[in-house]
Amino acid sequence: MRALAAALGCAVLAACGSANSPQAAADATTKAVYNDDATAMQARFDDALRKQVTLDQVAVISAKLHALGSYAGLSQTSADAAAGRYDYTSRFGQTTVPVHIRLDAAGKLAAYRLDIPEPVATTQ
Repeated sequence: MRALAAALGCAVLAACGSANSPQAAADATTKAVYNDDATAMQARFDDALRKQVTLDQVAVISAKLHALGSYAGLSQTSADAAAGRYDYTSRFGQTTVPVHIRLDAAGKLAAYRLDIPEPVATTQ
C-alpha cells in the first residue's frame, strides 16, 4: 500500500480562493480518489504521473479512505511555492491524513501522495 501511495506520491497551495489554486487541485483530487473516480483524479495529473496510476490502485486507496469515514476537506500545513510543493491535512470522520502535492510549471500535479495510516493490529 505504501508503494501505491508512493506511486501516487512521486506521482498532488498557496491561497485557496481560485479554482486553479494548489489547494483546490489537492481537494478535488482527494475527493476523486475518495470517490474511486480515476478519470477525475487523473484530469489534474501531468502526463508522467497519469501513466503511473492504475484503476486498481485508486480502488484500493478509495476503500482505505472510506474506512476512515466521510471526507471533510483539507487545510494547508506548509507551502513552498517556488518549488511547487504543498502539504495539507485532509480530514476524515475518524482521523486526518497528510496530503502532499507538487505542481509542474503548467500547474498540473506532478506528484500526489496520501499518507494513509496503517490499521492498528489488535490481539485477542
